[in-house]
Amino acid sequence: MRIRTILYYLFFLSVAPACNRTTPAIAPPHPTPSPKSLSVNLILPYYNPLVYKYEVIISEPRGNVLLDTITTSSSLLSKTFTTNDSLVDVSTVIWDSTNHYVVYAYRGVNPSKWTYVFNSPYYLQYNQPGNYIRSQVYCTNVPSSPAPSNNFSYESDFALNNFFYFGSGLFYYNDTTNSLTVYYAMYPNTYNYLLLTQSGLYKLYKPSSSFDTVDLSNMDTAVPVTLNRTTPFSIQPGFSPYPTLLTGVPDTTDLSSAILLSTETPPLPHSDFAIPKTPMQKYELRLSAANSVGDNVFFYNYGSTVATTPVFPDPNSFNILSNQTDSFNVSWSGTRPSYVWTQWGNNTVFLELYNSPDSTVQHPTSFLTGLNSKLLKGQPLGGMTISSIQIEAAPGFNYNAFMTYSCDSSLYLAHGLSTSSYLFRYFY
Repeated sequence: MRIRTILYYLFFLSVAPACNRTTPAIAPPHPTPSPKSLSVNLILPYYNPLVYKYEVIISEPRGNVLLDTITTSSSLLSKTFTTNDSLVDVSTVIWDSTNHYVVYAYRGVNPSKWTYVFNSPYYLQYNQPGNYIRSQVYCTNVPSSPAPSNNFSYESDFALNNFFYFGSGLFYYNDTTNSLTVYYAMYPNTYNYLLLTQSGLYKLYKPSSSFDTVDLSNMDTAVPVTLNRTTPFSIQPGFSPYPTLLTGVPDTTDLSSAILLSTETPPLPHSDFAIPKTPMQKYELRLSAANSVGDNVFFYNYGSTVATTPVFPDPNSFNILSNQTDSFNVSWSGTRPSYVWTQWGNNTVFLELYNSPDSTVQHPTSFLTGLNSKLLKGQPLGGMTISSIQIEAAPGFNYNAFMTYSCDSSLYLAHGLSTSSYLFRYFY
């Protein structure tokens, strides 16, 4: 009996304190991620094998390399990987004969639905109707115009455009015969849009031959289009590689019918564009401009009317906290864009780095070093400085959705994007 009491007492002492204290929780071990299968079927870009070599590297965010291949010709890369990550880094290292290296890197993406190892412009892909023919059109009964008499003129008084091309070549106005001769590049079975920029009169017609005669005694008046400048900007007609272009598509089932409606100079006083009264099924506007702080900005729209109120990214929506060689830090005070693209370089190696706006801190030099690229072996990777930043906002597209869209030809050729805008800022 005594022994039982002592045992009970000892048991009570050992248990009772547990009723008055909190036992630290033991954290369960971190679960090991289940390996995932990642398949890619990528069309590699074509470069001249005598001039270019390129290396494709697919790696996990922590640096584990899943693929590293070097090639000199266009081919299809089909591969299935086992990885613990749903998102990977896709990098292409390109070498040319001048001993320069360019690295295109997409960080944190899912390339399983990509068709190309690089992103392509999502603009409308016009089907060229054939090779152009050097042509001439002789216009009679030209309405009264302040064009220079018996002189050549280049888009100061006249403009002639056709299939997505500044067909304006050379104009010769003869005031004695009141005639106009235009030398231009004609595409088969496409419209010519002849505009008298001083009066706004136009002729929209299909040429019957490469040496054509057109009577201008009966012309229509173009409709002026003026953009609403809710924020200050100035149009840049030729900001390469994105010049300002307005295109009309009479038949969306035949993109070779597209007509370039914009001119290299303002077509009418107090207007930005002049369009024919003939309705188009779609209008594609590519507007290149400069904002009030000197950034290059770009607006894109594809719709049934001309988008007259362009929306550009707010230049004050982000703040660059650091842009050192291996430390780039950006903060956001406004709506975040779909992606962030920064360009870096030294005298030999140039890096174009695509990132999600959620990745506010970047380490470009460490990233390049971690690639362990075969082509970059022995090349200087230090001294990288940032040259520019680009942010693009595509409504409804986050980072991965946009990258998949722009790298999948079946998507961007179907033209599922109706509007987008970006801001491009230089650091030199």
